[in-house]
Parts: sequence; structure tokens; C-alpha cells
Amino acid sequence: MKIPWKKILLWVGLCLVVGGIAGILIRDRTAQYASVIQKPPFSPPGWLFPITWTVLYILMGIGAGLVHAAPESKV
Repeated sequence: MKIPWKKILLWVGLCLVVGGIAGILIRDRTAQYASVIQKPPFSPPGWLFPITWTVLYILMGIGAGLVHAAPESKV
């Protein structure tokens, strides 16, 4: 099977843009929330969240691109 790189990259880009817009829109509220709650000692460091979300958005884009490029079902 030929990998549809263009469709995958399009979807990855779309997911990253939507995720970035969402992050910008909720940035202030997230900072307020983080300052109010008491985090448990096993809570991951704050710098890890942007990396994790970026990886998740990339994986969602890859999945969406593969689904979009898949042949139509006969069912």
C-alpha cells in the first residue's frame, strides 16, 4: 500500500493548527486553574504538557489522514 504522505501531512497540519488555536484561547484560564489547585506530588512537570499534546495532535493527524485515504467500505 502506498502511503498518502500529502493527505497525512495536511491532516497533521490541520490538527496542529486547531490544537494551537485551542491552546491560545484557553491559555489564561489554564494559568488561573493551575494557580488555584493543589497538585499531588506525582503530577508531571508543566513543561511536559505541551510536548505531550503536540505528540497527540500529530498522532491524531496521522490517524485522520490514513482514514481519509482508506478505500471506501463496501458495507
